[in-house]
Amino acid sequence: MLRLLVRVIFFTGPLMLAGCASDPREAKITAVIGYVNSAATSISAIKDSVASAIKKAENKKLDSAELKKALPSIEDLVKLTKDMQKSKQQIETLANSTPKDQREALAQQFRGKLSGAMARLDEERRSLEKTILEAEAIDNEAVKELRSKLTEAEGNFVMLARQR
Repeated sequence: MLRLLVRVIFFTGPLMLAGCASDPREAKITAVIGYVNSAATSISAIKDSVASAIKKAENKKLDSAELKKALPSIEDLVKLTKDMQKSKQQIETLANSTPKDQREALAQQFRGKLSGAMARLDEERRSLEKTILEAEAIDNEAVKELRSKLTEAEGNFVMLARQR
């Protein structure tokens, strides 16, 4: 679902912007790449907490303290959606005033960085899903709250991606 957000909003939106280093369009594209990287970092932190809970599992029970360490990272993802919404609105405003040739030039300039950030995000998301499935196999009950909060955070990303 996070991949959907990245592809729909942030791949096409920022690439419609153009400008020089002092141009707010370039700053917004750089910010979007930063948001994508921040999301990947938060997902990685969640995965690490779940993996630690798995390592410390005893008698088919996950370490709940380790699982709770993932909750602030999930909250960071929710906060990130609010920041992304603001950025999306600003990008849409700027995109309307950008000539086509400038949009194409900027797309070419930032495509690699954005694609790399998106690939990292997707890799982290897939790795987290595998780790959560491992945890559920050990102690499904302990993972329910974490899974619920992750689903909620992903829902915020999907809503952001669908807004136009």
